[in-house]
Amino acid sequence: MRTESAPRTQVLHEKLEKLSCIPNTPFLKQAIAKTIFAELCNLGIDSQFGISNNIEHRVATNEYGIYVRLKNGQTSKRVIIDSHLDHPAMALDGKGKGTILGSIDINAIRRTLINSEVPVRIYDPEGNQTFSSSIVKINDKREVFIKDKKQAAPNSHAIWDLPVFQETDTHLKGLSLDNFVGVTLSLDLISRILSLDSDSPFDVEFMFPFVEEVRQICSTGISISGGSPLGRIDENCLLVVLESASVDIKQEYKDICKEIGVNLPNYSNGPIIRVNDNQLVYSLRHNGQNQAENLLLFAADGVKHKFQHTVLQGVCNSSAYALLSGTPHIASITIPTKHKHNVSVDGLIELEEISKSDLVAASNLLESLVQIAGTIEGNVPSRKDGISPVLKKFIKPGTSLQAAMRKEMKATLNYNTERLRAGKYYPETFTEKLNINKDRIKSRFD
Repeated sequence: MRTESAPRTQVLHEKLEKLSCIPNTPFLKQAIAKTIFAELCNLGIDSQFGISNNIEHRVATNEYGIYVRLKNGQTSKRVIIDSHLDHPAMALDGKGKGTILGSIDINAIRRTLINSEVPVRIYDPEGNQTFSSSIVKINDKREVFIKDKKQAAPNSHAIWDLPVFQETDTHLKGLSLDNFVGVTLSLDLISRILSLDSDSPFDVEFMFPFVEEVRQICSTGISISGGSPLGRIDENCLLVVLESASVDIKQEYKDICKEIGVNLPNYSNGPIIRVNDNQLVYSLRHNGQNQAENLLLFAADGVKHKFQHTVLQGVCNSSAYALLSGTPHIASITIPTKHKHNVSVDGLIELEEISKSDLVAASNLLESLVQIAGTIEGNVPSRKDGISPVLKKFIKPGTSLQAAMRKEMKATLNYNTERLRAGKYYPETFTEKLNINKDRIKSRFD
């Protein structure tokens, strides 16, 4: 799309390292939102609407996320790229107590507490590091207690006191690669689209949901709302979720891989084109081909990198979109990530880790996707190697578990509506406390 003044790897690594310094605890969106808007401004997107180099841009935000839509000419399909902004961490109440938000392994904390306190860095709500402390206790309610009770302001972040970013010859390590890798890829693609030197048509929307790590509540809200402020999500939308994830799967999923004739996922053979989460195929409400999967496969054909096309488990924003949104055409580009959510194979607190080559491969795959999507008239052509239809023979749609997931997602969203609006976990005013209590009552009837 453009000629870089620095090698592609360097551009991506520098962006990822810069983002990695930003605290991004679920709900505490102030610091990361400010950073995303600053990044957009640096790219020349400094208003809600504008036209530059014949490319129309629109920007919006609401309680669920930040949205950017780039458009040139007319296309039959809109590509939507989702990359959530949060990572599991702890929100502090200002009185020495904090709540674990997201799927942090509390046993990893307990194992460390056997021999020592657990070091953490404290950031104020604006994202400034204020002091270092340590966790001295954890209870069964997923609440932690820090040594310095009165220093932290309400809704401060508590994050592991580890290096935020490290680089080796072959790998990148960081505290929040899930999902700053996806955010880096999205921001980089925005930059590359804005520097297009051709008249090729495209229509691409970037969604940056604030909270994914707590039951995918922001993608749930986007889906229930019918889409973003910049456009509805319907069957003419092809939705691609960027995610970093473990590739370790249970025997049940290994058996499915064997039955459908795909290789087991691994950490060595590139990013994964993914069409399922735990007990759910993304195109569950559609009997035909998954056009988002097909588009990614065509895009991969034009990129000189290794990619995997196989079965995973776990849950990401794709689950909420599959269960609740208006499009059945959903796929994920998943970056294999060791020590996801900062837990090592030994059950200790550790940096997440990805392959450098996977980051570049995913970046080039996204560029290829945008170029191909603009040339398609009508539906994306079928692929014989698409696995969505056959996968539904083993992970069936319409199950009671999927219905329970849908119900739980809606209830969790309703329980946390005021927290999303305020960008806080703990209420600081009487009105915030009243509204949070109202949300709790409302969620009981969902």
